[in-house]
Amino acid sequence: MSSPLFEEMAFRGTIYRFFKNDKLAFILASITFAWIHTGFSPVLLVYLPMSVILTTIYHRRKVLSESILLHILFNTFLPIMFSFLQFLTGIYYL
Repeated sequence: MSSPLFEEMAFRGTIYRFFKNDKLAFILASITFAWIHTGFSPVLLVYLPMSVILTTIYHRRKVLSESILLHILFNTFLPIMFSFLQFLTGIYYL
């Protein structure tokens, strides 16, 4: 439960706010979040869309609590998404 809080504070609360250009902030916060979790793994296909969604929520409302709650839900369903990705690709992701 604490990981989503700290990650949202770091990526949306700090990285996003650091840049004056909203487009650059959006892109860097989204890609950095996904890349930190996956590197250049195919699992990036799971994390990048979710990162874009979390950043969009923060961008529109400027409220971290909403992206934190969605991040918690995402983490709850992550095992299901990995199982589905394994089914589609035949590759085991950890």
